[in-house]
Amino acid sequence: MAATLPDVERVVRVMAETVVANEKYFGDLDAVVGDGDFGYSMARGFEIVLSDWDGFDRTDISTFLKKVAVVITSRIGGTSGLGLKLAAVGNVSGAQTKGVVITAIDPNGSAAARGIETGDVILTVSGQAVSTPVEVQNALSKARGEDKKFVLVQLMSGETTRFVAVPADPM
Repeated sequence: MAATLPDVERVVRVMAETVVANEKYFGDLDAVVGDGDFGYSMARGFEIVLSDWDGFDRTDISTFLKKVAVVITSRIGGTSGLGLKLAAVGNVSGAQTKGVVITAIDPNGSAAARGIETGDVILTVSGQAVSTPVEVQNALSKARGEDKKFVLVQLMSGETTRFVAVPADPM
């Protein structure tokens, strides 16, 4: 039996509602083996899917799924537009006792263009102390919600503390 568009719509809607409702659970699972941002990222993507639900092109199943996928993947890795991978200091051997460690950086990302490097530690975002990747993402999301173009990030590089303005929405 072939799937119909209404069948696929139902599956996507239930999936979206489930991910949004279980954001913390998915983040907690990811924190065991990763940086804990999976729940946050997926929930933000699926929230957009749900809010834009009636506007998706439903010419056929393939078109519908591609449009939904573009929305979801645009939100994965809330800091992916900056070109950063993050980890709480407790998950990095030899790290300081506070902040969020930058464990990898895209050399073509906007963070690299601002001189941010692997090993730097994010101490604050918009004046708020951060200790997890999710807190970094939440601070960026809050700034976007306030229509801010840039966010001030306090970094520790070795023994030096500095401030860098990064795009609030680098996507």
